[in-house]
Amino acid sequence: MAYLEEHRSLNERFARWLELSEDAATRVVASAVALHDIGKCASAFQVKRADAAAQLGMIFKGNEGLVDCHHASLTLPIYDAALGTDASSESSRFRQLLVPVSGHHGRPVSSIHGQHLRGNALIEGLRRSRFAQPWDIDAARALVDIVVQTLGPPRDDHDFIVPAECTWAIAGLTVLADWIGSNELWFPPIAEAGAPEAYWRQAYERARHAIQNAGVVVVEPSAFTSAAMWIASGQQIRPMQSAAASVELGDGPTITILEDLTGSGKTEAAMILAHRMIAAGRAARLFWALPTQATATAMYDRLRRRWSTLFSADSNASVVLAHGRADTNAAFLESRVWPADDRSPPHDDEDGAAQCRAWIADSRKKALLAHIGIGTIDQVLLAALKSRHQQLRLLGLVDAVLVVDEVHAADAYQTAILERVLHFQAALGGDAVLLSATLPVATREKLIAAFERGLDDRHHVAPPIPAPTREYPALIRVGRGLVHAAGVEAVGLREHRIVRHDAVAAADEVAIASASTGQAVLYIRNTVRDAIETYRRVRNRSDGVRVSLFHARFTAGDRATIEDGIVSRFGPRSRGEQRQGAIVVATQVAEASLDIDFDVLISDLAPIDVLIQRMGRLRRHSRTSSGDPVNGPDERGPAYLHLISAATAEPKIDWLRDLLPSTLRVYESRLHLWRTAAVLPDGHLVKLPSDARAMVEFVYDEDGEVPPAFVNNDIMTIGDRSADQFLGRANSLDPNRPYPPSGEGLWDDDERAPTRLGERSEVLRICVRALDGALHPLARPEPGDERNAMNVWRRSEVSVRRSLLARSGEAIEPVADVMLERLRSTWPDQGRWVVPLVVAETGAGSYAGTLRAGGSDVRLVYSADEGLIRE
Repeated sequence: MAYLEEHRSLNERFARWLELSEDAATRVVASAVALHDIGKCASAFQVKRADAAAQLGMIFKGNEGLVDCHHASLTLPIYDAALGTDASSESSRFRQLLVPVSGHHGRPVSSIHGQHLRGNALIEGLRRSRFAQPWDIDAARALVDIVVQTLGPPRDDHDFIVPAECTWAIAGLTVLADWIGSNELWFPPIAEAGAPEAYWRQAYERARHAIQNAGVVVVEPSAFTSAAMWIASGQQIRPMQSAAASVELGDGPTITILEDLTGSGKTEAAMILAHRMIAAGRAARLFWALPTQATATAMYDRLRRRWSTLFSADSNASVVLAHGRADTNAAFLESRVWPADDRSPPHDDEDGAAQCRAWIADSRKKALLAHIGIGTIDQVLLAALKSRHQQLRLLGLVDAVLVVDEVHAADAYQTAILERVLHFQAALGGDAVLLSATLPVATREKLIAAFERGLDDRHHVAPPIPAPTREYPALIRVGRGLVHAAGVEAVGLREHRIVRHDAVAAADEVAIASASTGQAVLYIRNTVRDAIETYRRVRNRSDGVRVSLFHARFTAGDRATIEDGIVSRFGPRSRGEQRQGAIVVATQVAEASLDIDFDVLISDLAPIDVLIQRMGRLRRHSRTSSGDPVNGPDERGPAYLHLISAATAEPKIDWLRDLLPSTLRVYESRLHLWRTAAVLPDGHLVKLPSDARAMVEFVYDEDGEVPPAFVNNDIMTIGDRSADQFLGRANSLDPNRPYPPSGEGLWDDDERAPTRLGERSEVLRICVRALDGALHPLARPEPGDERNAMNVWRRSEVSVRRSLLARSGEAIEPVADVMLERLRSTWPDQGRWVVPLVVAETGAGSYAGTLRAGGSDVRLVYSADEGLIRE
């Protein structure tokens, strides 16, 4: 009840869904949640602590006949027995609310592991006293009476079905209440409760205190005055930002799509729009989803210093980083405020650094409850998958602006799940903002249609989908009675001349020659292997040129260090002396969300949307000829994209195989690669943004002509994409159905829920053997590690493709080691989701170790310069 009184907008939604007054809705929902543990009245549960039960006057004559049954499964049978109802009372509104309440352990009761009793078996078992004795039913009836007397009588006189969206919201609310209510710091055990009224008053005050300490409160937003609030000093407001500041907000849930080039100010435009909606009271939170951990971390670093632009400076708003490597981020660890702490957010710059309540920060499942959450798209997709506590993630979306950045990066499988998320978001009353530089029109319309399906309810009918606009840049906004689809003025003109190279050696020469003249070169290869080989070749031939390597096969700690260094040396504020004579050899990790700027770009052929993203790193900011930032036109002369690509005159199925064999394993559609090469011939001048839409639509035109050589491959690609879409829909939850869905099966923990398809990865946790035989993490301790020793171990982890280690079906395990077994027992996760790799230093910062795969030894070498390599 304290949470609903704090979150009035959520209570307003419950009132609308249940067609009750706000006060009645509060009491009905609170009554249902209060009965979430009514199944614990059963002797089958009480006998687990017979000593405690005896102190309460409960006497067991023998428990041989009692069947072990999870108390959540007994919620409805015990309630029905206590009130004299039965499972046929499906028209009872209040009873329908107890169905999602029974899932308070994070998954439907019928999916609880080891729970084999279903439906009528539960009722029959109850009647035969296999779970409960008559006095248990009396206790349950007394509990219902106490709830009714304390909170008011449950409204049980309505015959229509509770809408589906209401059931998902109350399921999430129950999980949240159960977690907070189970925290003994806020609700310590008491020997005697006393009279129900007195206990209620005490518990209510504790609840108000608990939600404050947990950080799940509504905080005051900052007033939105103008777009200039989000624009750096000295910078002009760009057209997309101006459009976001003036577009009609409308009533009810809306979806907005911002389409513009990388570096055009889309991020600030989305912040402006989100700020307007939060300031207007339409939302209380913001969650920003990105495609990778690296891009999410970069956005966290950006937003954690701007939180006080969005919320009042004295509001103590929580800012959370949510992905599998969040605990490796020193700034996030330092920001945590523990219950014993009594400190306000530190103000170490003009905007103030972020803080985060430790209770919210201790699990990614709670990230969507933060006032500002930043994470990978996986954290959002889990809200629509059969993952444990997914309903808690949905609760976070109820009152949030959901921003999905670089939405084009989602594959067919993820897009299918994202469509379900957008449906949920609209049905629950939230807003969505999607950002993309290269989103095909057909995909854009599917995402809008998914959101519109969530707008249809008993009171409103969604407007028709707007006619697809092919203008670019564009801002599209759709809601109830609102359709806005218009082009936005472009910011300047970027021209990139294509120089095609049909040999990698020729591209190497360009990199070395350009860096030798003082230019900053970004050299992107499509695979880690190619990047490492290129790095070695170029480094060995470069005198006086700084060569560095950046890919995904570094430990989390080293990767963060490398990324910070690249952003510092090549970011918008970098000076000429930092940039001159440098080559960065990288993979796809450098192509998105990093605000970096190079003089020369060399790239393997990739699909057009990927190349447009990569071109966003070429001459991104205006500079003098010596590389210093400048206000005004760029002074560095013509910009060139050096593209490693085969000729396209006579397409053959193997046309790219000799030049870029690894690329065909990363980007399987020969047709998309060939069309990209065809639209980017040698000497072609690419004009952005004016050419972007036409190039993307040409490459991804499903009705376009297919050269005979690519017909079979195209059929297979379309089939794979359709299969991935089908699997995404099959794995995700149906927003039209109430909680719990039928036929749900077992639900995975979020570590194992399938948010991505493709080859499985393994996480290696690198343990360094000291001279005395002890094992230590590869990474060094940092501030904040003293609170959680596992942080330094997580910074010592590296994720690799499973095929690098073993063939399909082969088990991967560490070599038997007594010291390792002792160490694993000290890890909270016992090493369940990782493969420990014991290494020894081999000299010059290099480490080597061995894993066992399929009966064979796999020798691995790691260094901070090259990352993980299989010898």
